[in-house]
Amino acid sequence: MEFNTIVRVITERYLLSSEIEIYNLRNQSAEERYRFFLKHHPTLLQRVQLKYIASYLDMSVETLSRMRGKVRTS
Repeated sequence: MEFNTIVRVITERYLLSSEIEIYNLRNQSAEERYRFFLKHHPTLLQRVQLKYIASYLDMSVETLSRMRGKVRTS
């Protein structure tokens, strides 16, 4: 019985996190999506190729490069 409760709680947390990310990816500007990514996944920027991050954020690599430069200067 306890195992089922633990699994349910973990599943609910991941589902909520997933729903928040999907909502943010659909309803934010490119810069807002990039800032959200930096805030919630800062270590991935060093470990994952930019083309994959751009794809995840639903933008071109060129747009991601512009966002990176814009965020660095602000």
